[in-house]
Amino acid sequence: MRKTRPSDSGIGSWSVHPSEFLVNDGRRDVRLEPRAMDVLCYLARHRGTVVPNDELKSEVWGTPHVVDAAVQRCISQIRAGLGDDPARPAFIETMGHGHRLLPCLVRVEPVRADQRGPTLVFAPCSTALA
Repeated sequence: MRKTRPSDSGIGSWSVHPSEFLVNDGRRDVRLEPRAMDVLCYLARHRGTVVPNDELKSEVWGTPHVVDAAVQRCISQIRAGLGDDPARPAFIETMGHGHRLLPCLVRVEPVRADQRGPTLVFAPCSTALA
């Protein structure tokens, strides 16, 4: 079952705009495919927890009958957009047959009048810090 996307949030120097399928580092916009944005949002809701590929398939695609390559393609697109290196991850770590958004929550900023929800501010971190 596909979940609704949360309101805009921030990851490190990146702002995430799910309804527009964009991540922005203040200098440039990077458009993600809708499914990749769904994966990023799902990982954000479960940050710090390893989410198995089978769970991503069931929750994001709505069926477990999806090839692992589809999940990996989304993870690769997210990493490319965020400039994350899988050998030294600052945002997304692959662990076995799952992935986790590294838990580097710095603060939650209050909702402003022009926002639909709070801004979550994350700092990039390495697996050594997570």
